[in-house]
Amino acid sequence: MKTAFLAITVAALSLPIAAANLSIDDDVRVLSINGERVAHYADHVPLTDGKQILFVQYEALFDYSSEDYEIVRSPVQVIRFTANADDNYHIGVPGGHRFDRDRARDFAKAPSFLLVDDQRFAVQHQSLSRDAALSQMLREY
Repeated sequence: MKTAFLAITVAALSLPIAAANLSIDDDVRVLSINGERVAHYADHVPLTDGKQILFVQYEALFDYSSEDYEIVRSPVQVIRFTANADDNYHIGVPGGHRFDRDRARDFAKAPSFLLVDDQRFAVQHQSLSRDAALSQMLREY
């Protein structure tokens, strides 16, 4: 009995504890966080304390009719930052509002995501294209 309790306690202590939350704008898709896949239409996700690596993409749907629509997508971007315990974060597009179709197309060519904390202060982060992030990780390895 004591051995089973000890095993359960050790297993529970080894699990990462969610220390923060990330809210996500409608036109931002977080594909993964620290290698863990994120549900396609998630609007909030938990973060563990410490370094974060997010794979994100701008994705906007424009409905013209029930049969005519356009999806504007950016290339995948990698965002690296450090989350602090008990803080909450928000990721979105600059200006915090939905773009019209032409602006969305322009933004998707060179996306730059805004990462802020609870007080809407900018959070220091690094944002790279997927290829640039891979190249940097290989150099650091």
